Amino acid sequence: MTPTPALTSDHEPVGLDIEDYRRLGVRPNELRVVVIRRAASRSTRSLARQLLNTHSSDRSVQLTRVATSAYRLMDPRLRTDLQQRAHVGRILPGVLRESTQTNFLNASEDGLTWQNATEARPSEDEEDANDWMPILDLGPIKQPVVRKDADAWLSTLSDGDLLETSSSTRRFQRIRRRLLPPWLWFVVGGLIVGTGWGIASVTPHWNTLTFRLAKTDSSPPEPDPSQAISRVDGQTNSTDSTTAVLQDPFVSNAETVTKAEILPPPISSLAIPPDKSQRPEATVVTSMVPSPMVGVSSKSASNPAKKDVSPVARPTKGPHEAENSVETTPGNVAAAENILSKIATARDGVLRDEIWNESLAFCERMLVEESFDPCKKVATKLSSLAAQGDSESRQRAVSEILEAAEQMTRMKAGMTKKSKQNESNSDNETAESIATLGRYQCLMLRQWNDDSLSRLSQSSDVRLASLARQELAIDTDAESDSLQVMAERWLNHATRSNGRAAESIQLHAIDLLVRSAATSDGLQRLEIVRKIDERAESLPVHLRPSTLATKPLRKTTPGAAQVREEADGVVGLEASGLRGRLYGGQHDEDLGVQINYQMDVAIKPSMLKTIASRLDGQPTPTFIRFTGVLDLDDETRTKVSIAPGIASPIQQVSIDGKPIQFDPLDLASEQTLPRGRHRIEWSIAVDGLSRDAFLGIHDAESGSRLPITAVTVDDDLAKRTFLTVAMLRNSDD
Repeated sequence: MTPTPALTSDHEPVGLDIEDYRRLGVRPNELRVVVIRRAASRSTRSLARQLLNTHSSDRSVQLTRVATSAYRLMDPRLRTDLQQRAHVGRILPGVLRESTQTNFLNASEDGLTWQNATEARPSEDEEDANDWMPILDLGPIKQPVVRKDADAWLSTLSDGDLLETSSSTRRFQRIRRRLLPPWLWFVVGGLIVGTGWGIASVTPHWNTLTFRLAKTDSSPPEPDPSQAISRVDGQTNSTDSTTAVLQDPFVSNAETVTKAEILPPPISSLAIPPDKSQRPEATVVTSMVPSPMVGVSSKSASNPAKKDVSPVARPTKGPHEAENSVETTPGNVAAAENILSKIATARDGVLRDEIWNESLAFCERMLVEESFDPCKKVATKLSSLAAQGDSESRQRAVSEILEAAEQMTRMKAGMTKKSKQNESNSDNETAESIATLGRYQCLMLRQWNDDSLSRLSQSSDVRLASLARQELAIDTDAESDSLQVMAERWLNHATRSNGRAAESIQLHAIDLLVRSAATSDGLQRLEIVRKIDERAESLPVHLRPSTLATKPLRKTTPGAAQVREEADGVVGLEASGLRGRLYGGQHDEDLGVQINYQMDVAIKPSMLKTIASRLDGQPTPTFIRFTGVLDLDDETRTKVSIAPGIASPIQQVSIDGKPIQFDPLDLASEQTLPRGRHRIEWSIAVDGLSRDAFLGIHDAESGSRLPITAVTVDDDLAKRTFLTVAMLRNSDD
């Protein structure tokens, strides 16, 4: 039987070509022989199996070409690059071992048989090729090499001997002898011992005690919905018209008010009730509390007046209370039914942004209050609607709320069960239970205070526990830099977390930045404010705080201080700011809407859309023009700032009729104004506004806000005004 000759076409290349690499499925210029052999075996296996089952000339040609390409790749003579030729042609130690163990059939026992090259050898048709092919025996050598002219010596050679004598091994041994003296090993040992001692020192120590948890017999009363806008008679003065307060409290952690600014529904005002004055009755509950940490003093006892740093400022029940203490209140059930009714009346099954964000804010409040059933009911309804074609961000937001509700339910049930088991003996409490309570309060309920941080400091997560201890070590009146550094550390840790825990850490870090801005001055404060805005953009819409309305800018003089008077439910407007009018139509006519604006408050596009929706039968609004007066006793260097991302045609600022050119990098302009009165004008295009806009005028040296007085409205404008809207800062600002 003669072997099938190799068939090649006329255009088959003779040398090494790119087609050879493609046939074997290896990358071009592959030089590793092991990779080439494996690729050749893999490529020929299927072809050979098919050829054995069914003879085919095409498969035979393919198999021949693959084998030819494999030999070409392993032939160093076909490599043009010298480095590749050296790598392909080198002989590995394993190959030497296999070649030395080969026994040839025609070799005599006494030694090698020399054969003349010119002597004719039998042809393939006269003798079977198997008779003269060498037999490869890869087994171990059983007999030593016998030499007739010398004594017999037993010699053994293994792969280890070849590897130990390799150049790389010898080089490593030489470096170890020369560069690693004996004293260096003592240094390495000392480092290992010191590292182990440091890790052992951060292991949490704990004791079990009995502490008092807050327990409320009833939930805090829900505030009545406030009338944000009311129409007044055209003959009445503008000062008697009801004012709409467009503010976005930072403690609400939601966009529910910003998306329904003019007429906030009852649920919007209930996003997170900031009832800080309520002090629930305390009852003794057997649970665990962490012992004072080593090297960290507890500030709860030494400084009890420290305010709660939690972005959700409301007292909640402890997770170890009885299960009936977290029963859903009738108010929450009614609020859930109200939300579901709004969802059911949505047009075409698609929710508007106002209702959607209001629903998510309600679910967030239910999670904080541990009312899981209303939260799951509303979230399930939102999930069914989001699955019908809503955006991916909406589906992800609802799924995260449902996952958080399930996780908090399991944690609540587990901690309650553990608490009941340990009622008889409090010594059974473990550090793990204490850390679980701290994680539940900080990461789930978002209650960041000294007590929850002290429990969180005993977490098994070393990084999380270290951050909690570092924040506990910060004084109440810490400097702005310390708070800012602590916030950056929390934000870095938030990137390693996910879900509700990551959001809680980000909110806490933003709260630290807000506290840092409150104690900073000048440009440093403006930089922190911008950093807060950047961090808030990464949060879901219903958790984003107001970008600029809640910045704690320091007051300067009593004349510039914000004055708020609560009289008959209407917020007084005797404060610094601008007064604007809304214009629209083809001839830019006055639409009868007056807007009282306080400096540094974010004007959102949703606010303007809501105002436009209240103009029944009026032309479409096109722009707003704000005016105000700045009185200076001395020559002052001022800094005017605007929001980023808004082109100059959309908004324009002028002082005394002179337009201001802003720096494109920091979007600010410094103006030196002489002593006297100056007129401030600010125009915003309504239809072209797609991002939040604001205007700030501060002292360039101290960074304090300058007092701006609103221009008095004449009688004619007052008679034409039927709607008045106020955009005010929070009372804490």
